[in-house]
Amino acid sequence: MKLVLSTFGTSFATRERARELVQTLPVTTGSDEVRIDLRDVTASPSFMAELLTLLSSRYLGLSIEGGTDHLRGITFSLVERLGLSGRVRDLAKS
Repeated sequence: MKLVLSTFGTSFATRERARELVQTLPVTTGSDEVRIDLRDVTASPSFMAELLTLLSSRYLGLSIEGGTDHLRGITFSLVERLGLSGRVRDLAKS
């Protein structure tokens, strides 16, 4: 599945917003991968932490594509801190 954040807005700041967004996604069997497209958006560390945590509990794998260097830096720093390094792929490096 592909999650294009820009279809939901351009600026994401709160954990609550991450929870609301994830609730709109289809329920899966836990065997799918989600591709998160960060192009054309800004997001706070708290939003990204909540989004990554919630998605990692629903999907076996996560892939990240697009986004500014700043947002990608935040995202992959959080991936490490949350212990998700083995489950999150950086499509820019593929």
